[in-house]
Amino acid sequence: MLLFVTGKTREKHNAGFVEQNQYNCTICQEELKDPVTLPRGHNYCKSCINGYWDQGVYVCPQCRQSFTQRLILSTNTMLVYAMDKLKQTAIRAASAPRAEAAPAPEPSVVVEDEDDDKEGEEAQHIKAQRVQENAT
Repeated sequence: MLLFVTGKTREKHNAGFVEQNQYNCTICQEELKDPVTLPRGHNYCKSCINGYWDQGVYVCPQCRQSFTQRLILSTNTMLVYAMDKLKQTAIRAASAPRAEAAPAPEPSVVVEDEDDDKEGEEAQHIKAQRVQENAT
């Protein structure tokens, strides 16, 4: 399940770290339910902002912008759509099969030959014998 968190907190999710502070109500600190947007773009649950305004002062809890009348707020359908898309993406990412790591390649073996500095056929003969011994 995708969790929405506030501030700069990050919740570890199967797909990685997801920062979701813009999808939380700053009044109830939970995922926006029936989100509404005030004129300066701050989002709240419709019931939370209405409850806040029931105290008789019509201000934005975040920026303190005041309103002479109580605003009539409608659900921000674009925000609902964006939140749903984000949830669907997180669910798909969480259920996607994980790729297995490829096995590490076999290390190359380098054998230093102390007879390398010998010249001529004797050095080649010794090398050939060692190759045959290593092959068996």
